[in-house]
Amino acid sequence: MKRCFSYLSFILGLVVFGCSKDVGPTLVSNDQKSPYIVRAQEPVFKDGADAELNELAKSLNKAVRSNIGMRQFIHSEVQLRFDGDYEFLISKVTDSPIPKAEEESSTRSGQDMITFGEMVREYLPETRSGEDILTVLQELYPDLQVAVPVHADEWDPETYTPVVVFVPTDYRENETLTVPGYDAEGLFVEVDAINEPDVPVIVISRNERVGTMRSGSGSTSSSFSPVPPPPPPSVSAPSDLAASQTHSGIVLSWQFNGSAHGFKVWRKGENDTAFTTIAIVPGMTNTGYQDTQVVSGYTYQYYVTAYYQSYQSVPSNMVTAVAPSVVEPLTNFSVIPSGLGLECRWTHGQVPFADVVIEHKGPNAINYSVLSRITDWQTNYCFLPSDKGMRHDFRIYRDNGSSQSDALTDFVYPPYRNTSVASSVYIKRIEYSRGVEGWLRGDAEFDIVATYYDRQSSKIKADSVFVHTSSGDDLSNVFLKEWRYLDLEKDWYSMITIHVIEQDPGDEAQISLDGKLAYKSGNILDAVVAGSYTHVWKEEDDSCGSRDLYYYDNPETVLQFSMYDVRLTLSENP
Repeated sequence: MKRCFSYLSFILGLVVFGCSKDVGPTLVSNDQKSPYIVRAQEPVFKDGADAELNELAKSLNKAVRSNIGMRQFIHSEVQLRFDGDYEFLISKVTDSPIPKAEEESSTRSGQDMITFGEMVREYLPETRSGEDILTVLQELYPDLQVAVPVHADEWDPETYTPVVVFVPTDYRENETLTVPGYDAEGLFVEVDAINEPDVPVIVISRNERVGTMRSGSGSTSSSFSPVPPPPPPSVSAPSDLAASQTHSGIVLSWQFNGSAHGFKVWRKGENDTAFTTIAIVPGMTNTGYQDTQVVSGYTYQYYVTAYYQSYQSVPSNMVTAVAPSVVEPLTNFSVIPSGLGLECRWTHGQVPFADVVIEHKGPNAINYSVLSRITDWQTNYCFLPSDKGMRHDFRIYRDNGSSQSDALTDFVYPPYRNTSVASSVYIKRIEYSRGVEGWLRGDAEFDIVATYYDRQSSKIKADSVFVHTSSGDDLSNVFLKEWRYLDLEKDWYSMITIHVIEQDPGDEAQISLDGKLAYKSGNILDAVVAGSYTHVWKEEDDSCGSRDLYYYDNPETVLQFSMYDVRLTLSENP
């Protein structure tokens, strides 16, 4: 997952390495893929600690550039997050083996299997005393670590080589502009220390939780008290690893007797050059994993290791499994009203034939039930629902008898109206309290305006009617709007907004009335104001409020308006 750079700054802010340079960075080129990484002239690091850390960064950079196994190792170790962050202590992995991946160049020593420490030392110069720099740095800084603080989860170590940087002494959080490092071509770069890079970066620094680092090159702060790391626990290896097929992938199970914080699942596919960690399974009682990220018909090899903090067991037995022949899903699916019923529509796509299974869940149901199994190349199915105006859910998938595809879903509110014919909106009566019109003026006079979004013209339109009536009088001949479902536009969820305005004498003025657009948004039905309609009215008129009505709602309904206790009875019939 993407991690905020301020968190990286927090980690780096506690580092007390030192760095002084002869010259400031001079721009050489800016052809890096990331705008946060700029090539520069490599400086001379005068401070002894920074000079040694610079050599360590160079050597680690050479190792990750030349060896996929090293990149895979770093990627796997930081995923363990032993202290909550994407990092590991160098002292804990110095003797951990790194297998050489197939088809890559040999190490300088020509070994096929070397440890993390040996690979780093491959490229390190020796000190004047004959000790290698890695040993010197580990004695000086027992909490030295390697971290990938940003984009660790997005990093593919087989295809991307990150920049390797270290943190200098003069680093100050939110003040230091850049940190030094080396890119995928081994060239010196400056990496933005304020703004989070958009790519993973390998960072050599000090762990903020282990202890206090010595400052300078050889001096020791009074608060530093080196504590040797605990001896590695004996981590037992998982046993009896087994693999089996399911409809959607490969299931692994294993046995374990011992103590561990969890397990790492390793996999190698037909086109892979080496085993990689595909999952971290926390907890020593969780002895199973389902791999769904597989390609139909491909062969995969697996083994599992147990881990305790940063320590790891030897591999379990290896198993081989073939991914199931997963059925491809349908390419699209929708449910729309059709006449008095519903119609399910789908597209097969260019895939081998399999049955199409349609499942339905009514408004009062908890689970889906099979509605129909289609055994030919049919692409639609009609269904007559019993609960109109209430939500119905559908899902559809392909089934070849041994495997099922992923399901597609849709939902619908079946309309009360017949969608194959025009549907009218009539006003049958208006009821109101005396407060809407003073007794001196007699019966109330109303402007009733219906605004709606016309999908064909992409504009807000309106129908209106003037009504002068006593409260409760029969108005069954008052026609407001003809409404027709537009099958072409899949407009079953269209909406009208009805505005009621009580008229009084006065000069004419204009009022802006909202029109709304209803639409499916993910798994819900939603509506937004799509525009406004300008309506002419009297200055002294009183707005009684507005109410929304979906197409699928019962056309025989009473709408209650917020002002003056106005109630409007609507009907589909005169």
